Amino acid sequence: MDIIPYYRGSIGLNIIDSPTRVSLDLETGMTQMTEALNVSLDITGQIKRRSGFSKIASGVFHSLFSDGITCLTGRSTDLLQIGPDLSLNGVRSGLAGLPITYTKTGNAIAYCNGGEKGLVKDGLSSPWIKGIYGGPSTIREFSTVPFADHITFFGGRTFVALGKVLYWSELHRPDLFDFSKNMHQFTSKISLLTAVSDGLFVSDQVCTYFLRAQGNPVFKQELVGTFPALADTLAQDSIEAIDAGFQVPGLCRIWGSTKGVILGLPTGQIFNLNGHNIDYTGLTGVCGGLLGDLYIHQMNAKTYALNYRTRSTTEYTNFQFNSIVNFNGYTLAAADTGLYQLGTDFNDDNGTGIDCSVKFKKWDFGIPNTKRIRYAYLGIDTPGTFIFNAKPDNGAELSYRIDPKLVGLQGTRITLASTAQGRYWIFGVKNTGGNDLMLDAIDILPIRRNAAI
Repeated sequence: MDIIPYYRGSIGLNIIDSPTRVSLDLETGMTQMTEALNVSLDITGQIKRRSGFSKIASGVFHSLFSDGITCLTGRSTDLLQIGPDLSLNGVRSGLAGLPITYTKTGNAIAYCNGGEKGLVKDGLSSPWIKGIYGGPSTIREFSTVPFADHITFFGGRTFVALGKVLYWSELHRPDLFDFSKNMHQFTSKISLLTAVSDGLFVSDQVCTYFLRAQGNPVFKQELVGTFPALADTLAQDSIEAIDAGFQVPGLCRIWGSTKGVILGLPTGQIFNLNGHNIDYTGLTGVCGGLLGDLYIHQMNAKTYALNYRTRSTTEYTNFQFNSIVNFNGYTLAAADTGLYQLGTDFNDDNGTGIDCSVKFKKWDFGIPNTKRIRYAYLGIDTPGTFIFNAKPDNGAELSYRIDPKLVGLQGTRITLASTAQGRYWIFGVKNTGGNDLMLDAIDILPIRRNAAI
């Protein structure tokens, strides 16, 4: 038999299909993975161990926000502003320590944690209270902003979600609300509220909607998804539609849902980027944010990284944060253990090595015979020992520890035990000691053992 290409690049993790049914293109060598822990994929599909992070400050951090100019974070019961040099400056103390939602309203940042609220301007917090109505004479009654679950700004109005009701302020008056007039009720509690150029995406516990602007504040409600968003997975940062492969101008928003990662276009359509490969059933949202081209999203104890350009997904471990934002060239992440900086500058997780591993298709090479594997040929770049695993369907997993002979990318031939045999085989690679790793190619030389009956 000839040497068979098994891997030349990957299009991401697939945990929905059986390992025998994940894709492998024999012409290009592009394949899906059945395990993809702590790796990332570049634009060509080449597998690399992911980058790490470093702690900036200790404490119980939460609720990061940035509009590109002002960056805020919660730390226990304090609200802090993060400076361009990553210094921390107090804005308000004595809060309840609950998650905070933010939006930019005019020249200030509005914030609310469900029981407390305020406006931040020039590093200072002021009350977010009702001002004096100065318009035409009216019998309407105005109230101040409610203690909201979600807030956003669109078309000169502040929109707030409280339970299953969406309220909006008077035009250019984020402090004045007419609860009897400016409101819309959904069927259940709102889990997502975000604005794009043509309107608002809103999700309750059942479905996802687009409120298309047809005046101010006249909206047409459109059902865009028969599934809900996962709360707290909305990325703070927006994505250029063209960068995600869509030929429309404007900024998109990205979030997690019960059916996959959703990209909301500025024109009101949604696209599921990975729901055909990753199962989100039964998961609860914790966090969502952008790290370069990656949408990092955590649900329960699971953290996935989706490349929104290539639609490929991998899984991260020891990467659990409650909020992620980009500010002044830094990617920041908050956790109960501190404030962290993420990125390619970091080769470990704040001093802890990053263990990575991949597995690919369970395959019979298109041949029904029982077979053994004579050689596996790898193109790999790692500074330390790596492990190559091979498992036949009717035998124990074979594990080979390989020490690189050269520095940089090199070819390695591995001789497999002649006693191991099976119709189906699956192969994988692991690093050791948290070493960096780049996997360029895997080729397999199978030997047919007997004719099929």
